[in-house]
Amino acid sequence: MMKFYPSNNQEFGGYTIFSKFISKEEVIVASDPFSGFKTSTYSVNPESGPVLSFDGYNKNIHWFSEPGKDNGGIGADDSGMRGDFEFIVLKATADSVVLKGKKSGSHLVMLPLKGTEFESMSASYQEAAIKFKEFEIYQLETAGNKVVELGFDPKMRVFSNPNDPSAKDISFRVVPGGLEFYQPYTIAGKSVERVDYVAPTNAYPYGYYTDKDKTLKIIPAPTPLNRWFVNNLWSMSYKNTGTLGKTYWNAAKVSLDKNGIIVNNAYIGSIQGIQGLFLFYRMEPFLVVSPFSLIPWKKLKIKSILN
Repeated sequence: MMKFYPSNNQEFGGYTIFSKFISKEEVIVASDPFSGFKTSTYSVNPESGPVLSFDGYNKNIHWFSEPGKDNGGIGADDSGMRGDFEFIVLKATADSVVLKGKKSGSHLVMLPLKGTEFESMSASYQEAAIKFKEFEIYQLETAGNKVVELGFDPKMRVFSNPNDPSAKDISFRVVPGGLEFYQPYTIAGKSVERVDYVAPTNAYPYGYYTDKDKTLKIIPAPTPLNRWFVNNLWSMSYKNTGTLGKTYWNAAKVSLDKNGIIVNNAYIGSIQGIQGLFLFYRMEPFLVVSPFSLIPWKKLKIKSILN
């Protein structure tokens, strides 16, 4: 098992990776962002020291080194989370293997598992991650029931505290039963390195996370509808549209058909700062920026999106 922070400054938060070496060439890898596990190849190569390389593509570890445009938009388009899949072996004993990321320089430790722990522990971490991802908003409650919304991007496992903007961002891993911080962080005057999940109550219908002294709470909150629109890509579905919506679409389609225009896709979102409902056409393309206006695509100079 590895506690894995892909970036050397923990800016994307932490993850847990499990590996089971089943032969001199093959390894089974699981990680908490994904369910299940996958088999791929690995090698140990002699360089300036032994280098453990996960050289066969395996989503469960290579996802952390994929460009942002391929990993779901985490990090820069060209470098993503800047994670490693090649590690210099600094020390190896029966109790642990100490590694150094060949690219990032980050140090991490592989800890041994026993019996069926690979299967059972990886599944429990994946379940915890799924439960945590149900919410996109988390609030901090401190003494006197003072509640503020924590800075949080659901693509990353990092909190920022608006009560203390000068403090370090709180980088964490999701673990069964709670959240484990990269290091002790001072929150509301209290040093905290882990918060444990407490089951829902009438006062906290979605439960909450709290430190061992119960001096603070990190509370999941329902995501407002407008936040879902901003944070996600929405495609149109005719069969799931109501009667009124189908009436308007049917009328619009008559006009499109008369002009020989076939819609390839439609979504709500933004392009180069313009927000609205966008339609992509197979023929001469236009962009709908409101229900009442069409802008020729060529005026926007975004030709690379259209095939």
